[in-house]
Amino acid sequence: MVKLKAEVKKKWLEALRSGSYQQGKQRLRVTTDNSDSFCCLGVLCDITDNTRWMPVFGITRYGRYKDAKGAGNSLFRTGFVPDDIADQSFMDLTGAPENSRSVKLILIAKTQTVLSQMNDEGKSFNDIADWIEANL
Repeated sequence: MVKLKAEVKKKWLEALRSGSYQQGKQRLRVTTDNSDSFCCLGVLCDITDNTRWMPVFGITRYGRYKDAKGAGNSLFRTGFVPDDIADQSFMDLTGAPENSRSVKLILIAKTQTVLSQMNDEGKSFNDIADWIEANL
């Protein structure tokens, strides 16, 4: 596993435990007429940059960026955070070989898989926050 940067970890744990986010499954965020629900990874996206959410075919997706006119590119994630958010949220691997960026992204993907499975299998945000606190 990789480790979260301290400031990201603190902010994410606070958000997960705040009760401000309704928990959802299988998507970073689902928006209906009267509510939004997030998976635990969607909460990370939201606290990192909440301007990148875009409605696409009835689903709110998290784009890599928006241009100056507010239009997003076509690169969306439905289950994992974009690489740039993951890269800035997790610490660099100390003492890793030259290909450490690809190794880091593989480890981050594995970590996100664990978190999304916990979320989709019914673990509460509090349970997930406890796991993040102990392991990341």
